[in-house]
Amino acid sequence: MTRNPLIYVDYIISAMEDINRYIGDSDAATFFDESMAYDAVIRKLEVMTDATKNLPQSWKDRYQHINWKGMTAFRNILAHGYVDAIEDEVVWSIIKDHIPPLKLVMLEILEEHNKRA
Repeated sequence: MTRNPLIYVDYIISAMEDINRYIGDSDAATFFDESMAYDAVIRKLEVMTDATKNLPQSWKDRYQHINWKGMTAFRNILAHGYVDAIEDEVVWSIIKDHIPPLKLVMLEILEEHNKRA
């Protein structure tokens, strides 16, 4: 049985909101010094990027400005424990530069499908 992909959209949005809550107003240096917040964010990034695998290819094709392949690659690094391959600058860039446009896409998809229902 295939799950409704909107379940994953909700999950991705929730993970992004959790990440923003964990970071709060911290700057990069403060965030990387807080191991509990860092660990929680890394876990949310892992499950969030894993959830994107369940989105229809047609959605990914429509939003080509999102680096879907990069998310999959990053998810593999996280999931397979290649901790030495995780660079702080990359994590911070994902949080600050990549999550906001992804959230806009997820909200747009959610809004579009809620109008149809």
